[in-house]
Amino acid sequence: MKLYDKVKQVLIMEPLARERKLRGRAIWFLLKQEDLRMQGEPLLTKEMFIDKWPAMQSINRLICKVQEDNIMLRGKDYGDKDRLEQERMLELGYQPGYNNDIKLHKKI
Repeated sequence: MKLYDKVKQVLIMEPLARERKLRGRAIWFLLKQEDLRMQGEPLLTKEMFIDKWPAMQSINRLICKVQEDNIMLRGKDYGDKDRLEQERMLELGYQPGYNNDIKLHKKI
């Protein structure tokens, strides 16, 4: 079974895994399924974390892709990302329309 299908199955079977705030738990679960060395409750060492980081990023991207492809597998907070990014950018002092200005400068 491809990892995409495993991610989809987890999102179907475990609705809480669909929420952005709980995504870490879904990633951990999928990593444990993929890697027999992670069975049980291991201590995640620095080296193990560094070794697993690319897999964690891949799983996170796959969760996003599965949710993009399947509306029914989206969490309640699926649409919050854009709003939260905009709020954070304003907090940091960026002007409204900052991203559009950057796109315009790249065209020039």
